[in-house]
Amino acid sequence: MRHVLLVLIGLIGFSLTALPNASAQGVVLANSDPVVTIHSNFAGQAFSLFGAIDPQEIGVPDRAQYDAVIVIEGPPQDQRVSMSGRQAGIVLTTQTATYRGVPSYYAVLSSRPLNVMLSPEMQNDPGFDPLAVIAAARVSGDPMFDEELRRLRRKAGTLIESGMGVAFLSRTAFAARIDLPSNVANGLYGARAYIFVDGEMISSTITRFSVRTEGFERFVATMAVRQPLLYGIAAVLLALLTGWLGGLLFKR
Repeated sequence: MRHVLLVLIGLIGFSLTALPNASAQGVVLANSDPVVTIHSNFAGQAFSLFGAIDPQEIGVPDRAQYDAVIVIEGPPQDQRVSMSGRQAGIVLTTQTATYRGVPSYYAVLSSRPLNVMLSPEMQNDPGFDPLAVIAAARVSGDPMFDEELRRLRRKAGTLIESGMGVAFLSRTAFAARIDLPSNVANGLYGARAYIFVDGEMISSTITRFSVRTEGFERFVATMAVRQPLLYGIAAVLLALLTGWLGGLLFKR
């Protein structure tokens, strides 16, 4: 099975050499599902990213030990986090924080824990720290909400940090499993692979995939955005029709 995967990775790398942004400085990254479709019964999906390193093109010693970090970022969205408190016996919102353009999905996967494989300088890179990404998107509110948003995203499955999320199938071939939850946002996603030797980054490359609603669900979502008046009228008519049919059934 391992040999089959290696052959597959080689074929993918060969087919992507002519694609823009598919390879850079001796690194190839490809995904098994370039388009993830969402239907009414969508309960989440997992797919794989495959990568391959060309030591000669990178220009490092032949027996160098590689590490890899893969960062997946979803389309940006705005979000507000609030804190409730009891005042005069009534539960009220006491504090809020607003975030602009925070990634709807963010995952940092690595072949080893970051504090083990990265140099001290690279460990401070905000791109490898989801909490730093969240903090950079905050436009109002107390910094204490950053950790709360991180906790909420983890619980929802839209923020993932895994120190063993990238597996090397051989010295130069690696793969990672990406889990998308059922509440994943539609849009274009980017997956960037960073290659390290002795804690220092030597190369990186990026690939993209999209998540989109298909079928009748896509028609309804598109109509709600582009034709809100017609969508509202249709929803009211459907509710009236459902109520009328229900009345007939119960009358019998």
